[in-house]
Order: sequence, then C-alpha cells, then structure tokens
Amino acid sequence: MLRSHPAKPEASALVALSSTPSTVTQGIQTTRPLTSRPSTVTQKEPGTATVTQEEEASTSPSGLSTVTQEEATTVTQEVTTVTQDAQPTVPQSKLIFAQTLFRHGARAPNKKFAELKELFPRGKGQLTDRGYNHSFLLGRFLRKRYVETGFLSGFMKSTEMKWLARQVLRCESTASTVGSGMFQTPEYPYLQVPIVSNDAHFDIYLNADFPGCKEYKRIMGTICPLLSGNYKSMQDWILGGVLDAFSLHKPLNFHEEPGFNSMILIELKEKSGNPFVKFWFKPEEITKEDHKLLDLTPLIPGCNRNPECPLEDFQNCCDSVRITNATITKICKFKP
Repeated sequence: MLRSHPAKPEASALVALSSTPSTVTQGIQTTRPLTSRPSTVTQKEPGTATVTQEEEASTSPSGLSTVTQEEATTVTQEVTTVTQDAQPTVPQSKLIFAQTLFRHGARAPNKKFAELKELFPRGKGQLTDRGYNHSFLLGRFLRKRYVETGFLSGFMKSTEMKWLARQVLRCESTASTVGSGMFQTPEYPYLQVPIVSNDAHFDIYLNADFPGCKEYKRIMGTICPLLSGNYKSMQDWILGGVLDAFSLHKPLNFHEEPGFNSMILIELKEKSGNPFVKFWFKPEEITKEDHKLLDLTPLIPGCNRNPECPLEDFQNCCDSVRITNATITKICKFKP
C-alpha cells in the first residue's frame, strides 16, 4: 500500500493515492460582424438625388443607427468583462490521503496442480503471466491518478507511502508489480517499492485466519455473517469483508468473490476547510489507465447519499462492525 500520511493496511496489498481537482472552463462570447464606416465618395447622376456612402453607412435599412467597429469593440469588451466577473468561483478539492486495497493477480491453481503443472512453470498458487501483466496495468492506473498529478513524487519517496502485503508469495509479487507499474520509467527502470509483510500469527490487518484463535473467528463470523464460508481465500475474505462492513454487498448485488486485481480505493479530501471521503470500487480484473471506478460513496450508511461524505459521518458509519487492535490482541491473547 502507498500513502502520503499514515494509513491502515489492506488486504492482499495496499496503496494510497490521489486525483486532480476539476477545473472551470471559461466560455468565449462572440458578436455579429459589423461594417466599418467607409470614406465619403459622391456620385451624381442627372435627375437623381445625391447620396454619399457615408450617409448610407450611417443608417441601416431599418432606419436604425449602425454601430461603428470601434464602438462595437468597446461594448464587446465591457460585456465580456461583466460575463467574466459574474462567473461563480467553484471551490477546488485537495487530496489529503488515499488508501487502496487490492486482490492479487491471476494465479496457478492449488487443487489438482499435479495434473496441470506443465502449464504453470512458476509453481502451485503463483502468479501467471496474466497475473503479472494485469497487476502492472493496475499500477499504471494508480500512477496516472497519484504520481502524474503530483500527489506522490515520481522519485518514489518511501516516506510518502507504506506498502503492506500478506506473507504469501503471490500477494507480495502482486504488490511489487503494482509498485513497478506506478514508479518505473525509462529514466528510473530500477525503482522498487518497499513492502512490509508480517507473520500470519500477528498480521491483524491482512490475515483473517489467526492460527489458534478460534474466538476471533467466532467474533468475525458474528460481525460479518455474509463471509461465513463464502470465500475461498483470505484475499477474497478481506475485500468482501470491507464491502460487507460498509453495507455495500446488497446494493452491489455482490454474491461472488471479488475477482483478481479488484480494488477498493478510499480517498480523504478537503474543500474549503471541510474534510470529506470518497469510496471507490473496481470490480474488473483488467485496468485501463483511464478506468472508470464505481463511486459507492452515496451508498455508505450515514453518508445520506452525499457524493462527498463528510469525514465525521464516514467515521461514524460502521461502529457495529468496528474492532480495534487492542480487542484483537486481548481476545487472542497476543503478546504486545
């Protein structure tokens, strides 16, 4: 995971990122063409009245006075100035912190691997070429969103972010590949993000199956009943658990395990001194650089269908499913 300020870790791997604020485009006003006043030329014909071109120019066919080019320019400038001054100022939002949770890429099977091992030379459960490729594409998307916008330094500063991955090779490989997609360029082809993996016995963020802690399993089964037996791996469990904790399974009609390289992205922003949260979800495996994320922010309980959920409302949305590090340590009798 990456971040610009301290953030909690996430499932298969984590990352914190940002987006650019929108800009206001100013319109251009045009006026109809006006004819400038020509010089005076007089022609007389026998038996006709003499009319100068200057007199013709001073009166339009309708009998109304014709505005000169100089006068029209002055009026246009005044109207344009009024139009510009009348445009309302749109407040710009600023990204403060971002955190993302994504599942590992496509991998070789664990079951019946002996029958298929010739098709998966990296070994049982390891990332395939497809898994590496799609993880890299996910990194390119995050690069465009957070590095190219200036939220994160292109030099890959470790102090700006923190990456966490489960202590499982496919998860660590996915996190490393996503990081490469974010920061590797022709100028910096060697950059690698620093990834932290904790022992499964003490990984309270990304590992939901603590060995020897049956009480924790019971509590989590009570808090998130939809997760009981519905997921085949801890990576699926965690992404599905987060969606369930925010009561998003039902509105998403989500009955399957999250796919490879699916991603949850939470952004903390500020506008006019007021902090608010955006909650995004990417269910697809393949990621485009301009990928359209699902904005689930209005569906979160307590956000009152607000597309910019106030931070206080977001923090109070899910107290019934909240569990602290201290509680986990206590019920599992972990030594600090």
